Amino acid sequence: MAEIRKHSLLAVAAALGVASFVAARPARAITCADVVGTNLTHVIYGAGGSAITPTLARVAYLLSKANPPITVFYSDPGAQAGYDAFIAGTAGKTAAPFKYWLKEEDLTAATPPTCTAPSPTLGQAIDFGTTGGTLALFGETLPAGIGQFAGPAQGVNLIVPTGSNETAISTQALYFVFGFGTADPYAPPYADAAATQPVPWTDKNYIIQRKSTSFVQQFIRGAIQTLGGNAATFPADFANASTQTAVHALDGKDSNQGTVDSLVWAAGQGKAQNAIGFTSGPTADKNRATVRTLAYQHTGQLAGYWPDSTPEKFDKINIRTGQYYLWDVNQFFAKVTGADAHAKLSQIVNPDVRNFIGYFSGDLTPPDDADVNSAIVQTGSIPLCAMQVQREGDFGPLSCYAPVTPCGCYFESVATNVTSCDACTSDSGCTKPGAKKCHYGFCEAY
Repeated sequence: MAEIRKHSLLAVAAALGVASFVAARPARAITCADVVGTNLTHVIYGAGGSAITPTLARVAYLLSKANPPITVFYSDPGAQAGYDAFIAGTAGKTAAPFKYWLKEEDLTAATPPTCTAPSPTLGQAIDFGTTGGTLALFGETLPAGIGQFAGPAQGVNLIVPTGSNETAISTQALYFVFGFGTADPYAPPYADAAATQPVPWTDKNYIIQRKSTSFVQQFIRGAIQTLGGNAATFPADFANASTQTAVHALDGKDSNQGTVDSLVWAAGQGKAQNAIGFTSGPTADKNRATVRTLAYQHTGQLAGYWPDSTPEKFDKINIRTGQYYLWDVNQFFAKVTGADAHAKLSQIVNPDVRNFIGYFSGDLTPPDDADVNSAIVQTGSIPLCAMQVQREGDFGPLSCYAPVTPCGCYFESVATNVTSCDACTSDSGCTKPGAKKCHYGFCEAY
C-alpha cells in the first residue's frame, strides 16, 4: 500500500551559437528526404503533442537500430495542431519541422535534429497521429477510416520551482489560481481559507499556461470543469495566466519543457513563491533539479497525492492505483481498413505503423534488440501492463484493470532499480503464494 500524505486544501533553443556569414545566399534547409537518402528503410512520419515526445524519442531511437528497423520522424506542434495535421494529411512545414533520433546523443541534446518536408510550405504526407488523451478534450470525433489505439499512460504534473514553499494544491485552488487570481481573492467559496492560508499564486506574470490547443492545457481545464457549477464552462484560455510558455522558453516555443524554463526564469527573478505551471509527467521527472511536483487533491478526495509514493521516488504507484487523479492514456491514430469504431491493430494499413503502435500498446512483441517497455518506463511513462486501474474517457470513474500480461514488478525494477518481487525465467521459478506466473523476468500474481 502506497503511503498517503495529506495536505491542506489551499497549501497551494538551443545553446547560443555564433555563425559567420561568408555569403549572402542562405543555406538550403535540410529536408527529411536528405536525411533518409538511400540508407534508411521502413520510414514513417507522425504528428501530435509534445507530452509524449521524450518517450516516443527513446522508442524511436531503439527501433531505428532494431532488426528490422523502423525510422520515425515526428512533428510535435501540440496535441490538437498535430492531430489536425494528421487528419489534413501533411506535416513537417517550416514552423513545425520533424524531429528525429538516429544517434544516442540526439536523445539528450537540448534540441534534437530536425528536418522539413521536401516542400516546407505544403508539408509531408504523414502516417500516424497521437494525442495525450482522447479527442473529446478538443471537442473532436473520430472520422471514418481512422482507427484509435491506446498507448502508455502518463501523468500531468502541477509544478513549482524547487525554492517554493508550497507542497500541494486542490481542484478548487486550480479554479481560483488559473481563473481569478487577484480579481476577488476573498470571494466564496474561498473566503475562510484565503483569510487564513493565502494562495501565493496571484501574480499573472508568474502563472504559466500553455497554448489552448495543447493536451496538458486542455487536461487541466477538464479537471477544473469537474467541479461543476460555474467551473463547468472554464475557458480554454486561462484568464489569470497571462504568461505563455513561449515567452520564457529557451527555444522560444510553446512546449512542456518551456513551462519548466518559465519557472526557472521566475525563480531567477526572485519569484519562486509566486510561480506555478503544469507539464507532462516525463518532463517534470527529468527536471527535478529545478522544479518540484505538487501533491494534488481532486474534488471529493480527503488527501493530496503525488504521482509517486514520495516526491523522491519514481514508482508512479499513485497513478497506477488511481489515487493521483491527473493522468491519462496516450492515443495513437492511423488509417485502417474495414470498420473503424473499434478498429483492431491488424486493420492498420501501413505495416510499419502497425508494428510501431503495437510495440507501444504491448499488443505486439518488439524485436529482441529493442526493449520498448524499458524505454517507456525510463522516460516517466507507464506501459499499460503496469496499470491497475482504468477509466472511461479522460475523467470517468475508475475501475479495476487486469492486463493480459501484467508487468508491475518489471516496471518497478526499471523505474526504481528495486523490487520486492522474485526474479524468474519460467513459471517453475515462482513458488510463493500469490505470485505464480513469470512475466518479464519477475513473478506476478497471474
